[in-house]
Amino acid sequence: MFYSNYQNFTPVLTNFSLGTGSCDCRYTQRYKTIHFSMTFVLGTGFSIGVNPTIAGLPRFRHSSTPNSFMGEAIDIDGDTYQIATIENDADSFILGKSTIQGQHLDIEVLTATEPFTFVAGDKITLSGTYETA
Repeated sequence: MFYSNYQNFTPVLTNFSLGTGSCDCRYTQRYKTIHFSMTFVLGTGFSIGVNPTIAGLPRFRHSSTPNSFMGEAIDIDGDTYQIATIENDADSFILGKSTIQGQHLDIEVLTATEPFTFVAGDKITLSGTYETA
């Protein structure tokens, strides 16, 4: 189904700074369902600290809706790595890297050097769907 009328929003970043980079975050709502996407481009002076956290989804999520979303870390050469989020609290999540451990998916906290050493120009993308409260 095609959704239009996307609106911009600005999440709150903790232990994660874009430096001179940019943030393109938008969402659309259909009834109680929110679809969103976030693209962060790292710029000069960026930093990724301990437990890089994103808060401020466009609308409060229903308590039964998971706060785990998938995305990619894309290095400046175009190589992509799967990332996911780890629920921190009702309104925030920690960036994580996805790895396969045996037959299950493991998510570990993303760092400035994992899943690769980030440099200016690299991108982090996330997207998801959730139900509003």
